[in-house]
Amino acid sequence: MQAQLGLGALSMTDGCVSKKPGCLLRQRPDLGLLAVQGDAGDAGFQASFERLFAVMPPDAGQVADSGPLSIARVARCEYLICGRHAHIADLKAREHTSRGDVSCWILDITHGQAIFDLEGHRAHDILAASCGLDMRLGAFPVASATRTRFAHIPAYIERRGLEGFRLVVERPLAVYIRDWIETGMDALR
Repeated sequence: MQAQLGLGALSMTDGCVSKKPGCLLRQRPDLGLLAVQGDAGDAGFQASFERLFAVMPPDAGQVADSGPLSIARVARCEYLICGRHAHIADLKAREHTSRGDVSCWILDITHGQAIFDLEGHRAHDILAASCGLDMRLGAFPVASATRTRFAHIPAYIERRGLEGFRLVVERPLAVYIRDWIETGMDALR
């Protein structure tokens, strides 16, 4: 079945969850997450942020890419950093060695979260059926991010491209979200 879908010999541990016409859902165990807190209006925080992440803190609801990292401002003083495990470990090591020079609080939240990428021209339809926010391109452009409720549970959603989204939910709810999205994918005929 996987070969017919053009997925090769991928398994769920490789990150592939489900593919239907117009939609691909992948769980992303290769990615890690950091929560960063600090006052965006504080010059010391801005300097620390730029030194650690090589980019100025993004505005609220926006995503900035810094090399292999995706950096989103999800609240007034809170940011979510997403990247491969090696890059997350490198950031934690740099933050630890420069602790006295850093005006922010950094916490690795990787193990408590599940990350999904939903891609394809029907991805918006899945979101529209499961989220109360307007996720159309005009209302939620590329490089936008928000916290909302998806399938009745708290979630972080980021628009990664014209037809691509990233969802982050608490790890214990990953199977529920995967099943919810797959059911929505089956309904899109």
